Amino acid sequence: MEEILIDERNGLFCLNTKNTCYIFGKTEKGRLFHCHYGLQVDSARYCKRYDKNVYSFCPYPSDEDEFFSYESAPNEYSVFGSGSFSAFSFSARSADGRIYGDLRFVGYSVDEFPEQAEFMPRARNKSRSLKVMLADVTNSVQAELYYYPFFEEDIIVRQVIIKNNSAQEITLQKAYSYCLDLPEGKYECIEFAGRYGMERIPVRSRLNGVKCIRSTAGVSGHKTNPFFALVSSDATEEHGEAYGFNLIYSGNFCNEIDVNQLGCVRICGGINAETFSWRLKSGECFVTPEAVLTYSGKGIGQLSRNFHDFIRRHIIDPNFAFAPRPVVANTWEAAYFSLDEKSVLALASTAAKAGADTVVIDDGWFADRRNDTAGLGNWKIDEEKFPSGFRGLESKLRGTGMKLGIWIEPECVNMGSMTFSEHPEWLLQGDGLLSRSQYVLDMANADVIDYLFENISALLRSADFSYVKWDMNRYITDCFSATLPACRQGEFYHRYVLGVYRLFWRLKSAFPQIFFEGCCGGGGDVKIKPKHLDTIVATKKLQIEGMSCINCQNRIENALNGMAQVNAKASFKKGEAIVKLGVDIPEEELREAVEKLGYKVTSIELM
Repeated sequence: MEEILIDERNGLFCLNTKNTCYIFGKTEKGRLFHCHYGLQVDSARYCKRYDKNVYSFCPYPSDEDEFFSYESAPNEYSVFGSGSFSAFSFSARSADGRIYGDLRFVGYSVDEFPEQAEFMPRARNKSRSLKVMLADVTNSVQAELYYYPFFEEDIIVRQVIIKNNSAQEITLQKAYSYCLDLPEGKYECIEFAGRYGMERIPVRSRLNGVKCIRSTAGVSGHKTNPFFALVSSDATEEHGEAYGFNLIYSGNFCNEIDVNQLGCVRICGGINAETFSWRLKSGECFVTPEAVLTYSGKGIGQLSRNFHDFIRRHIIDPNFAFAPRPVVANTWEAAYFSLDEKSVLALASTAAKAGADTVVIDDGWFADRRNDTAGLGNWKIDEEKFPSGFRGLESKLRGTGMKLGIWIEPECVNMGSMTFSEHPEWLLQGDGLLSRSQYVLDMANADVIDYLFENISALLRSADFSYVKWDMNRYITDCFSATLPACRQGEFYHRYVLGVYRLFWRLKSAFPQIFFEGCCGGGGDVKIKPKHLDTIVATKKLQIEGMSCINCQNRIENALNGMAQVNAKASFKKGEAIVKLGVDIPEEELREAVEKLGYKVTSIELM
């Protein structure tokens, strides 16, 4: 089966994977419309284009008949100002304020791969590509729509590149990576919300009106992440239709789901336009992040497997994609800031007997780090804690058979640290908001990236490290970069993420043998305060298995205190939670609140 089929006669484009096909076409006037995304079908059935009997009282292009409207026609890439008032994927203005609102087909090519933005993450091993070119009537702005089918995984990757062909500068206001119009249907949305200690909580809701899944915090995280799925109302793990969407991107994102008055659903997404603008000089282009789409006709489980297979084969570093993961003993909850060489060696000895193979030296290893308020940004080992240095510690670890790992949080500094003192101009310039006494470095500044690369490289050369835990706790509040002129401050969030990617790939290239693992937890560490109860109708003790630390304790307290008329206090040392009830709540509800976190309630007794 050909992965990319072009029906020149009927103006149709068909992308095939093992079990699915994606079809769109163009009108005689050069407008793209979406036809089908789902199980394999005969593309010939879509030659009739779109249903002209269904239209709305909306503006229509002057060169079309009154039965054509972008509002009722299924769009392939929606544009602001085109007459469609549902969610749109693209908006740009010329220097005089004119909107580029009518992009039309000008050509296509097969197996032409674009030049990518430097260090932008992307899917590997693309075998085929389809490029469809759209342009406004003056050819001042060109949008190149890229489609990459991954046959075995039933995945379609999409991407857009915007080019400024005019003689003047233009400003991008919105540049999403994809758009997909689905026919009328009763879909439900599955997303994963959460907070620290309660990450990836599935939320399933019926679609109605407009829904946005987004981040404005500078990065994605446990609060929101760019994955979501649309499923038929009867979908289960094994049965029903399911569409999955994700972005290969770590910055501010937005996924929009818009159900119009005709019951049709438009999905589009990419870089969040609320915190984005980008100036393009004549001849310049902008590359959007890649978006990953998949379809399953066999339920949500198959959707998950499509993503799993794709990520392992085409996203994760091939050196580690199929290799066993290290079994890690981390110093953080064992010693917190009180770690030293002696405690690390003791932990390693005990952990080795339990089957661990790597000990990770977490926060507190560098100079002046005794608590959250000082030291972050000092990339020199604390010689008082580690008199033998990391090389000497590594030598002593060999007797336990343990490998050595290290913790870093390069984008943040404390006041008074070496980095802060030497380069105060590198901090993001704003109102001085703090989180855990941390300021954020301007990762859009190339000098910052060079500095961090040199210091972290020196650290990783100081011993035979096999593992790096890269923390990124801090959301961005002070979003003004001293390196950007006023007219380009809207570019900061994207440039910040590109800077993070640049540092990461430079380190990965220099140290390919090291396993890098991302960690982001502290930014959402919110503890729900126990409620005051006017009356207490019952007090119950829950015996709980699986609590091993203060974080476990906090997770359980948050889950219980999030329930109405509940005041709970947990103890990981005692393995219990004391729950005061303002109303009679069934024991099964209390049990469910705890066990959905992965712990086991062994008994509930009335006190």
